[in-house]
Formats: sequence, C-alpha cells, structure tokens
Amino acid sequence: MLLLRDRWGIAAWVVPTQFSSYHDDDRLEKFFYPHQVSYIEHWIDLAQNNGGELPPTLQHSGDWGCMQPGPTNCGPVEYSQFFYTTALGLQEDCAKRLGKSADAARYGELLKAAAQLYITKYFRNATGCFGNCSDISQIFGLTLAMNHGLLSPEEQSRAWSQALSWFGDNGKYQGRFGGGIVSFKLLYPLLDAFGMSDLGLKQQLYTDKPPSLGYWIAQGGTTLFEYWGNAEFTTPNLLNSYNHIMFGEPSLHN
Repeated sequence: MLLLRDRWGIAAWVVPTQFSSYHDDDRLEKFFYPHQVSYIEHWIDLAQNNGGELPPTLQHSGDWGCMQPGPTNCGPVEYSQFFYTTALGLQEDCAKRLGKSADAARYGELLKAAAQLYITKYFRNATGCFGNCSDISQIFGLTLAMNHGLLSPEEQSRAWSQALSWFGDNGKYQGRFGGGIVSFKLLYPLLDAFGMSDLGLKQQLYTDKPPSLGYWIAQGGTTLFEYWGNAEFTTPNLLNSYNHIMFGEPSLHN
C-alpha cells in the first residue's frame, strides 16, 4: 500500500466504501479487502506494541489546511488514534457487508477497545475537554464518542460547549470555524446533532476574510481552494492550488 499515514491512509477504506455505496457495486470492496486487511493488521501490530494506541508520530502534518494557530491545535496528540479507531470501524462495516463474520467480530472487538481507550485517555469528565481542549480535539472526540455511545448526554453537552467556546457566536473565533480538511467535514454532522445547522451556514456566508466558502466566492473562485486563506499565503514552498477537492471529499462520519 502506498497510502501510509493518517488522513491519506484512511483512503484505503473510504474510497472503496464510497465507490461501492454510490454505485451499489461491491466489486471494488471485494478487490481491495485483502489489502485493507494487511494494512489494518499492520496498524493493529503498531497499536498493540504501544499500549493499544497508534503511535502519535504517525500523524504527519495534522489537520491539513487548518487556520488555527499552532501545531498542537491542528495536529493534537490523539490525531493518530482517531484515525486508527475510525479505520477499525470502517473495516468492521466492510467485513459485515462482504459476509466475513469472523473478521467483523474481530475488528468489532478491537474497535470497542480502541474507542474506550480514546475516551479513557483523552476525555476529562469534569471539564468536558478532549486532549488539549482545542476545537479540533473536541470535534474528533465527540465524533467518536457519539458514534459509539461512549458519553452520557450531559458529558456530550459539556464537550460541545467547549467546542463552541472556539467557533460559537461568542467564542474565541467569533462564529468562524477554520479547521482543516478532516475537522471541517466532521463538524457538520455534529452541528446537525446539536440542532445548530444554522451556525454552519452562517460560517460559510462570510465574504470579508477567511475561513469561509463565501470568501472564496468573493475572490472570484468557481472551484474549491486548497487553503482557507490561499492567496494570502506568502510562503514560497506552499502549493496554493485553486482547484483542490480536499474540502469537498466525503465525510469520515460513519
């Protein structure tokens, strides 16, 4: 497999799954299944040699395109474990669809253990904080917790309040969300779940400055850009693509 890390690595599961779902055709899933098994077993070995957690050194460059300041916000230490747990869930689902019941049972048990470890290690009940309590950490943690029923409604509410303290109307970023390609696609199912879809629309109607799809449109954009600020980036080595699908790829919410 060429896709060796974090968000790119997850494509080993997301691409066949999305293709098969869209076309109602499981041939791609069947073809890639042995490769998925080899890949996930490699991740499982790494995790089992690291206390059940995928080593954080595999996180590479974090939440790509993130505008929030600092690498610990855009690439929190639990980043790799989020992708490992997500991959186990996708692997279990694929095994079920293909009738591989023994595999499904194995990956389901590993998924439960990985998800519980994530909550035990990174969630602080008293404050509702995941990891470093950044908006990215809160979105990752809430996504896993709500997918697997690991928090009570009260705990979910505290964790969501911490997320809103960043991008809510009265938050640090005053109603704007500048997460990268991973957290951006995970945010909208959460806004939906908490009855705040209107906030998601509001965030994308700003035209004065990034982050916002409206800002891109105000610049004359007719495609998706690679970065929220894009033309404002001045680092010569950055690839400022004006036709980049990353912010439009399918959700990892499963």
